[in-house]
Amino acid sequence: MKTLAGIMLATAFAAFLLLPGRIGEASPPAILAAAAAPLNSADIQPIRKDTVVLTQGWLADNTSSASKTVEVFLTGKEQAIVERFVKKVDEPVHDRFPNALDHALAVLLAKSYPKPDVTRLARATVESLCREFERQTNGKTATAQQETWVSAVSQTGSFDSILKEFVSLAPATTDQNRLIDAGLNGILTNAGWVLSKDQIEDVKRMAKARETATEERGFVGLRLHRWPVVELVSGGPAADAGVRNGDVVVAVNGKGVAEASTTQDALKILQGPVGSVARLTVKRDGMMLTFDVTRAGSAVRVEARQIEPHVLLITLPTFEGAGIADRVKRMIQGRTNDQRAVIVFDLRDNVGGRPEEANAVADMFLDGRLLQILAFRDGRLVAFTSHPGARTAARLILLMNRNSASGAEMLAMALRDNSKATLVGEETAGALFGKDMAELVGGKTIFFRTEPTVLSITGRDYSTTGIPPDIQVRDSRSKEKDDILLRALELAKQPVSYIPERQSR
Repeated sequence: MKTLAGIMLATAFAAFLLLPGRIGEASPPAILAAAAAPLNSADIQPIRKDTVVLTQGWLADNTSSASKTVEVFLTGKEQAIVERFVKKVDEPVHDRFPNALDHALAVLLAKSYPKPDVTRLARATVESLCREFERQTNGKTATAQQETWVSAVSQTGSFDSILKEFVSLAPATTDQNRLIDAGLNGILTNAGWVLSKDQIEDVKRMAKARETATEERGFVGLRLHRWPVVELVSGGPAADAGVRNGDVVVAVNGKGVAEASTTQDALKILQGPVGSVARLTVKRDGMMLTFDVTRAGSAVRVEARQIEPHVLLITLPTFEGAGIADRVKRMIQGRTNDQRAVIVFDLRDNVGGRPEEANAVADMFLDGRLLQILAFRDGRLVAFTSHPGARTAARLILLMNRNSASGAEMLAMALRDNSKATLVGEETAGALFGKDMAELVGGKTIFFRTEPTVLSITGRDYSTTGIPPDIQVRDSRSKEKDDILLRALELAKQPVSYIPERQSR
């Protein structure tokens, strides 16, 4: 399973979340979210219904070729339209469950998508429970006994008797809490992870920050993984203000940061609206220095530079925040009708953001073409299409790596599936499905895969594999050399008619 990212959090938060993180890891990276303006039913009617032939198989029936009816919507209101069709499922009642494993099983069967097989979930959980029990007691559980437990759980939906039996066999050495933790890791294999308390608060804070479409969190340009020691985002507001890599933050807006011990605490005190100022006091080489950092919108992170005659490199580090597509549009003005022009989009490490922004970039180059198909739990298929009228002669090359996720992958699929772009670099993250969360009895919270799944316009499901590049090049960037960019420049010099065969380097 590749890196996970989700595009829908179907909870009371009503936010379109992009959740990068690798299955089985305890710490998914920071969460990007965006809220949608309320829509009435007249705003979310499809412009047409199409019958499409999904020639490459798709997740619901895995057929090699199938005709399906798709409701087609113009791009521009993706999040709100998706929220309109996500099936609302009531949370299983806590009081019904004697333990978190039973609760997790019920949640996954009710809300996970594609719907999991109960026997598979039971087997993964039982095997994890047995390994943990054997680790605690130095004992051994027979394979036949494990199969008996799997069959029982498949029929009853409960692990309670297994947990009690383990405790009765070795009451002095069996830790039931650790057994449950191990069981949760098993049941969530290839489907999600358990969130820490800090991660839960991060989800809630980020969702709340985007409850309205008009409010955008300002960008200060600091990496906080070593907080209070900071690292800079190149070209960001903090770097422009004079902050340096390795500075130690001691105060924000005159208030000490001693109690801000976690990354989440740091985000809380640094966040603020676009245009507001964060006054940072830092310690550097024994001196105290103060810098006024003006919070910027995410669009300022989009950069363009001419790297060769007729070759424009646009770095797109995120789709979080408004105005990103508009900034790209200004950058490419006057180039789209130039047959000599090559536009290179660097989408490496872009983990997504607002789907409307990603599709708005595709919209500049595609004339009334389907962009993606979204598959829902109830069998509904929804497609987004670009507006008619786009005319462009410029060639497009997209630079991708294993951290290119969600919105970046949506853009890549839309352009390549319509024969408009060549992908150079690494296989992408496979972050093309929804995520949901549930608080379990006992206090633990899980994140798991749910609807919708984003398919290519031919029905390809890249959510478990990532999108393969047309030209594979390992992302081994250094200050001296960038192999992916160099290969893209080689491609840019080829004749317009040149179509690369999929190749590795």
